[in-house]
Amino acid sequence: MTTPDHYPPAEEPNRDGKPERFNATDFESSRILRDKLLGLGREKPLPDDPPTTKQKQEAAKRVGDGEFALSLVEDDLVPFQSEGEAYAVFSDKGASRIIALRSREFGALIRRRFFAETSRLLGKAAFGAALQALIDKALEGEERALHLRTAPIPDGICLDLGGRMRRAVTITPGGFEVTAAPPALFRSSSGALVEPAAAGDLGLLRRHLNVSDVQFQLIVAWLTFSMRPAGPYPLLALSGEQGSAKTTAAAVLRYLLDGRRTGGRALPASKQNLDVSARLSHLLSYDNVSYISPAMSDCLARLATGEEEGRRRLFTDSDEVVFEAMRPILINGIGSVVTRPDLVDRTIFIEVPVIPKSRRLTKKAFWQRFEQDAPAIMTGLVEVIVQGLRRLPDTVLADLPRMADFAEWGCAIERTHWSEGSFMEAYGANIEAGNADILQVDDLGMAIVEMMSETSSWTGTATQLLERLDGDRTKQQRRLQPLPPNGQRLSIELQRLAPVLRRRGIEIEHRLAPDKHRTRLITLSVDAGCVEEE
Repeated sequence: MTTPDHYPPAEEPNRDGKPERFNATDFESSRILRDKLLGLGREKPLPDDPPTTKQKQEAAKRVGDGEFALSLVEDDLVPFQSEGEAYAVFSDKGASRIIALRSREFGALIRRRFFAETSRLLGKAAFGAALQALIDKALEGEERALHLRTAPIPDGICLDLGGRMRRAVTITPGGFEVTAAPPALFRSSSGALVEPAAAGDLGLLRRHLNVSDVQFQLIVAWLTFSMRPAGPYPLLALSGEQGSAKTTAAAVLRYLLDGRRTGGRALPASKQNLDVSARLSHLLSYDNVSYISPAMSDCLARLATGEEEGRRRLFTDSDEVVFEAMRPILINGIGSVVTRPDLVDRTIFIEVPVIPKSRRLTKKAFWQRFEQDAPAIMTGLVEVIVQGLRRLPDTVLADLPRMADFAEWGCAIERTHWSEGSFMEAYGANIEAGNADILQVDDLGMAIVEMMSETSSWTGTATQLLERLDGDRTKQQRRLQPLPPNGQRLSIELQRLAPVLRRRGIEIEHRLAPDKHRTRLITLSVDAGCVEEE
């Protein structure tokens, strides 16, 4: 601890005979204090005797509260910047963690230490100037990559286990190792992952999930792919009746990926809230979802595949930070709530059957059994990742689906527990089932399928198509199953439905007529042999 004797000389007293204090409105004072604080890290001799509280109070008065407050934390901090934000590696009681310098946590830390040393509250002006100086030091320093739960390392990945000791698992084609000195920097994660056991048993996970063998293969592929630092990640949607334990299944997957049994939230109402969640958690998990709006569906689709958007920092009016996110997403609900084609193509659908009464357990008994098996399950998942990393370079697919990276990963790991070719068979069937479900709940899609079952082709404007579709419907259908309100909206919806209708053998072409008005025409054509019978 630095004593008063080792601080820089006191400032000249002012006309009142008191030490000069920092004035937040005095630019020169701010510059002087900033220059002093940017000298963090200078070596100071250790005192012979611990300073008394009175000596500490006098030291704070001589050098100013701001510099004294920073001296209480500077030896425990290594400031750095990441993507335009100020952070520091903070060492405390033998453990290190990453702390955001703008966070309430760090502000409370400074104020708490200052009060413990001086028995006084740290003033707002002194705190603000001192903190800004430290932020400046971080932003003028080294740019370092900061990760959330998982990070790339040479030939493999590093999985942050979280918890106070900040242990991690390094995974390469040669094996895995639990380390107390991770080769990557991680933001604090919401929960601590279970540490892998000496021996793995992936079959134990199968025992705790009420799914079929085919569904289990897709879930393992999703789990292990979600532990990798690079997507795009497919969304996993669990559905089922009450009594199917879909919420418990979601909690199991959340525990393995994010270290939390609880924590499934309601789907956010705005993109801003979704962005906040993506900043704080690697896995986004939402329980009991009954409806996904078109706007939120688009947001989830972009988040699954990655996006980059400028976002103004809250409570400021100038700074803009770039937010890049690609996150695995887990949702559960009673029915199928993923209905927009863009999101359907990015989703794995798991319909969970009802558990017979003879096989049901109390919540307490279930979690006691699962937590006993969890370390071996985690090892089993890590061993699958090892094999996947080993085989991925030699995995080549002739036909790539929408989520190509995930498909390659599923094929790379299939030989660990399944037969060759089994993954694409399961994944392809899942995609087809998801697209078939769209037409069952999409009024416009079903209307077009019904119309094209009676003709091989149709050409006209969007308004004419709307009139044709609406003319074939009863008054009750118009009320309960409304179509788009106008031709322009119909044209947009057709573009959304085009991939789904194409799988049913219905092609949609948009073109301009060769007349002087350049009329926009829509042509629907069908290969009768491709249209599935209802």
